[in-house]
Amino acid sequence: MKDLLLYDEFLVVFLVVFLVVLGIASFAAIAMSVLLLRKIRALSEPKKIVAPSVKAHHPFRGGLLFEPTVAVAEAGHSFIYPANILTRRELASDVVFTLSGSSSSGSYTGAALPIAQDLGDKAVLNLRASDAADDRRFMTLNIIRVPRQSGTLIKILMIGDSIVNRDGARLLSESLHELGFDSHMVGLLKGMNAGGLSDGLLSEGRSGWESGDFTFAINDRALPVAEGEEAGFLEMGKGGRVPYNPFIRLAKPDDSADLVRNGYVFDCEYYQARFNLEAPDVVINALGTNDARDRSTSKVYDCIYDNDRIIHSQIRAAWPNARIIRTLPATAIASARNKLWTYSYARIIRAMRASAKDLGDPLVSVAPLWAMTNPECGYEVPTNNIGNDGFVIGNWADPIHPAGASQYGYYKAMAPYVGAAALGLLDNGNCASRDQI
Repeated sequence: MKDLLLYDEFLVVFLVVFLVVLGIASFAAIAMSVLLLRKIRALSEPKKIVAPSVKAHHPFRGGLLFEPTVAVAEAGHSFIYPANILTRRELASDVVFTLSGSSSSGSYTGAALPIAQDLGDKAVLNLRASDAADDRRFMTLNIIRVPRQSGTLIKILMIGDSIVNRDGARLLSESLHELGFDSHMVGLLKGMNAGGLSDGLLSEGRSGWESGDFTFAINDRALPVAEGEEAGFLEMGKGGRVPYNPFIRLAKPDDSADLVRNGYVFDCEYYQARFNLEAPDVVINALGTNDARDRSTSKVYDCIYDNDRIIHSQIRAAWPNARIIRTLPATAIASARNKLWTYSYARIIRAMRASAKDLGDPLVSVAPLWAMTNPECGYEVPTNNIGNDGFVIGNWADPIHPAGASQYGYYKAMAPYVGAAALGLLDNGNCASRDQI
């Protein structure tokens, strides 16, 4: 009997142990099944598709910077460098640029678009985002071809800064001579040649000046020539003349308040009479480079817009038949200048266009020369840090002032505009619709 009880106890213990082991094994089997099932499901599901990254900046964002009327020599051609049409020109590699004739076979694609004879008188400027076949911008260009002249005289007043001062009047005159024009330059300052001598042709190219220095909206640089001190001013050499503003006079009680700046008025009739100058046929306003330097990005648009309004309306009051060409030289491709291009130069160009449009003067034209000179060359190069391969390593020594090819190209592209203006071919204006800031 005792043996039977022992056997029963053993059997109970055995069953308990067996059930425990069975439970553990079942739990392990279930856990293993779940794990395998998850792995099988993971293997059977495709990897998630990663969406392509979205570009932080669209190449057309901020608007484009060009004008639909282009003047070229009848027997020659000019170029469009479309990187400078973009507000963010560092994105030029993201754009396909094309220029094609509207009723001819001429067609060009690339970073330098020739305004050649085979385009005819109408051409389509076509910009496409390189990664979007259907994202395009179009502008139909009206190409004015300037016929060669036989000594047609043009009297020209150039208003500008150091870029004009650096022999701009002579280079423009030479380019006009190639078109058959005889130019007579008006102004009080002789241009400075490449050797640093101021023995060039006359203009009002005043180094360091911005548009507000001429209107006297800014009075921390320019000095007025006092009434009766004209002879003393003319006796000065160029260095003595540069700080003085010969255009301004003390405001009078009957002057319109919207012309008076810091007690003075920009007055072209007064300028001409007091210095016994000839009335110009064409006035070129090429200011803006130093506005980009000195005016904040929040104010540069308004400064250019208002100063252009004053300068151009006062030119018209003094010289009713004078043609006015508003333009702006470009700047080299460089990271710092690219940033300034986006936040200052582009706003300056938009203000120029808007001011000209709102003035409603049919004899004012905007010449898009900022996009007609090559921003990748023609600026001063460094002379040190020569590598083992013989190449100089570095960036532009001066990315602001055109030199060499871009300087010559700037005035070669300008000359047909001046000739077309003098011949009345640009009358009725060529201003595009007003841009938003």
